[in-house]
Amino acid sequence: AVLGFRLGGSVLKALAAAALALFSWRYFPYLVTLDAFALFALAATAVFVATSRLLTNLDWKPCLLLGFGCALGHLARADGALLFVAAAITIALKGDPAQRRGQAGALAIAGAAYALFMMPWFLRNIAVAGTPILSGGLQTVFLREYNDIFTLGVSLDAARYLADGIGPVITSKISAGVINLGIIFGLQLWLLPFSAVGWFAFRRSHDLAPVAVYGILLYTVMTLVFTFPGVRGSVVHSSAALVPWLSITCVEGLERTVRWAATKLPHWNAAVAFPRFAAILIGLSAGLSYALAIERSREWNEEADAYRAVAAVVLADNPNAVPLLNNPPAWWYFTRDPAMQNPSNGLEPAIGAARAYGGTHIVLEPGRSREWREFVRSEATDPRLVQISDQGGYRVYRLVLP
Repeated sequence: AVLGFRLGGSVLKALAAAALALFSWRYFPYLVTLDAFALFALAATAVFVATSRLLTNLDWKPCLLLGFGCALGHLARADGALLFVAAAITIALKGDPAQRRGQAGALAIAGAAYALFMMPWFLRNIAVAGTPILSGGLQTVFLREYNDIFTLGVSLDAARYLADGIGPVITSKISAGVINLGIIFGLQLWLLPFSAVGWFAFRRSHDLAPVAVYGILLYTVMTLVFTFPGVRGSVVHSSAALVPWLSITCVEGLERTVRWAATKLPHWNAAVAFPRFAAILIGLSAGLSYALAIERSREWNEEADAYRAVAAVVLADNPNAVPLLNNPPAWWYFTRDPAMQNPSNGLEPAIGAARAYGGTHIVLEPGRSREWREFVRSEATDPRLVQISDQGGYRVYRLVLP
């Protein structure tokens, strides 16, 4: 609302933008969950505001805000590091060429503030893993499908990535590019025309420059580099940073569209029509948001009910069971008993994990990896597996390990 007032110069437009940001369709059900959507959007907004300030004023306060905002974004999401990259690119492109030394100093101060804020996490990583920045996430560059994240005993490297040839790699990038275009915008797609009008109206504003750079950077990196994590959720999560700005530009675009229409329709009064159209858009957005929240709640409840049903079968078979399944935290939440991640690359890695860590059952869920789908499709039998249940797409096996 504050940003909307500063850009639009109207309390009505500020409140309308805030309402659209709140009733933001796909993000609405997650705003009160333990996910990081809202926190990341807040951190990114701080980064964008600080960056726009540094384009005109190389003061130390926006430097600190930029560093702390990037750190908070990084703690909320691993790809939050893109925020600092976007800020640096924006300052390099839009900053005064005569102030390059001052800009470099400002980024150095911001980097120091980032490091200070991140220091407890870096120290934790050193204590646990011996390095301040864990490199495992970078291996997702070489995924051939999303479920490869959960493989065990497989090297995610360039050799495996290119084993099937360059064709599947190119196809996956093209497919991700198309899909990401559809999901990178946080607002409802039917509001995007108004947002485009508003964005054009604010095109000379420093406030939107870092937002545009971040959006382009996010789309490029998640399409060409982190292809499968991007499609499966990273783009949606990180696009939360765009929601406040798309809301502001949408309201501005709506007002300008109404004013333009009033010049063509003499019986229209733009001052009266704009609040009414804004109320209609907010009402529709709220209705769609609540409908999606109800649908998501239903889906989450169905997943919870399925896990409770599986837990009843598994624990009846063995009260001390330690199953291998897709979501060990959910299992613990519903049972307060331990569980293990089921490797996505098939039976033998699962058997190896069970031997090493005391696994007793394997639960194959509806969202199976390619290897487990082939295993089920072939109706393969193995003396180490005894099927004890198959309900609602959840197939449960008892492990018999000599």
